Amino acid sequence: MRAVQRWLAEGESAPAEVRHASVATETRATATVDQMGELSRRLTALVVESDECRADVEVHPDAERLPVRVSARVLPSGPVKP
Repeated sequence: MRAVQRWLAEGESAPAEVRHASVATETRATATVDQMGELSRRLTALVVESDECRADVEVHPDAERLPVRVSARVLPSGPVKP
């Protein structure tokens, strides 16, 4: 949460290309337990198991890189009051 709070506080001063490449997205849907499990597996594969960025370091070792935080949550949740 602290990283998100920091971004929200300081993100406007980031270069335009960094701001445009950044995303925060959230949705609420209905799903069966099996669908939740599949969504969890797919998101984990995308976020954790993807080797594209790691492999690119070897191909383009001099490319400018930023540390980025990627997170995903799949959990039961009713509406959240403001």
